[in-house]
Amino acid sequence: MEDGTWVRIWRTLLSHLDTAGQLEWARAFLDGRFVPAKKGSGVGVTKVGKGTQVRVVAEGNGLPIGLYLAPANPHAGTLAQATLQTICVPQPRGRPKTRPKELVADRAYDRRALRQAWRRRGMKPTIPPFERRKRTSPKRGRPIVVGESYAQRWKVERCFAWMDNCRRLVVRYERHLHIDWAFCLSAIILWTVNRILKWVLFKSA
Repeated sequence: MEDGTWVRIWRTLLSHLDTAGQLEWARAFLDGRFVPAKKGSGVGVTKVGKGTQVRVVAEGNGLPIGLYLAPANPHAGTLAQATLQTICVPQPRGRPKTRPKELVADRAYDRRALRQAWRRRGMKPTIPPFERRKRTSPKRGRPIVVGESYAQRWKVERCFAWMDNCRRLVVRYERHLHIDWAFCLSAIILWTVNRILKWVLFKSA
């Protein structure tokens, strides 16, 4: 894992799917989950206990194309850019794909700096506004309208449901964070291989 072999395998599999047109770049979903842990590196303390965050970027069909692990105590908004930097799908020619056209996230990512940064990279942010206080008058400026893509966030939630099928990922038992990251990556590679096999069977039918 340390030499990046399994990361290259994962990205090569994603490249095969993308070449076959099986990855949807029109939209992607950014979200995370809390995984309880007792002790070790990368364990943070929160109101619900000790744990680790598993941050995922799923493409339009729900397959993970980005993975990032961090302690549980940092806010989700501070980890968004680091999670997006893990997207790298090689292409037969030219630069790898690193960004979808639209990025869908929940209210935890409602930050002006994130919206501006995503727009600068050519990504449309789809984030519902978070009302931090009661207003006596309407908010100034153009109202933020959440598009139809937000209704598809169940796809990234389904991704976390797939993780729950792997008992090793439900609770973190590893003392080192990179070992837990390796287990998450192994599960994602298996899902990617399964997606390729389904596509091959469908094509040959």
